[in-house]
Amino acid sequence: MSRTCEATHSISTRWLKNNDYLLPRRWRCGSIQWSCSGQNTGSVDFEVDTTFSNSQIRFKYTQTDNWSGRKSDLNYVVQLEAIPCNYGGVRYWFRCPIVRNGSSCNSRVGVLYISGKYFGCRKCHRLLYKCQTKSKHGGRTGAVMAYLDLSWGLEEREAKIRTKHWKGRPTKRYKRFLQHIEGSRGRLNWIANTLGSTHP
Repeated sequence: MSRTCEATHSISTRWLKNNDYLLPRRWRCGSIQWSCSGQNTGSVDFEVDTTFSNSQIRFKYTQTDNWSGRKSDLNYVVQLEAIPCNYGGVRYWFRCPIVRNGSSCNSRVGVLYISGKYFGCRKCHRLLYKCQTKSKHGGRTGAVMAYLDLSWGLEEREAKIRTKHWKGRPTKRYKRFLQHIEGSRGRLNWIANTLGSTHP
């Protein structure tokens, strides 16, 4: 069964703004709860601090391992970035805190998803939108589009790298791209397996 964004607990900067957690030069604490069919499925406490230029949100929650049942108390910070809007004011974005292969994602995103222990962007958690996994053709078309979407995205990113090697060694930017490919390989394989198991 595929993991989708719609079925994963998340928090967005839009939700924070609509609930007045992103007022300038303020510190506010709050919580968010998720439920399904009237049953509580999870909750997270957080503190939003916009009093300084390096705004941040601190998450506090208890995570239970699905296999061992062991509980872990988590307390960590995610950076918020304020980008000026064309017509005044600012729009806040999260900086994805997930670290893979020793490299931080740090992508600027409007929504963070929690899959496993930590909040992160949908790419780090390898989540697909529901429309990418379902179609009138039993899901095959959606899987094909997801595969092409990711593959083309990698090709476009590689095309933007003007210098891949310098004095016989990969440049820093090309190294980051190779790490990105490594991180995307699992998702590509998963989609390929989905294609192999679906029927037209």
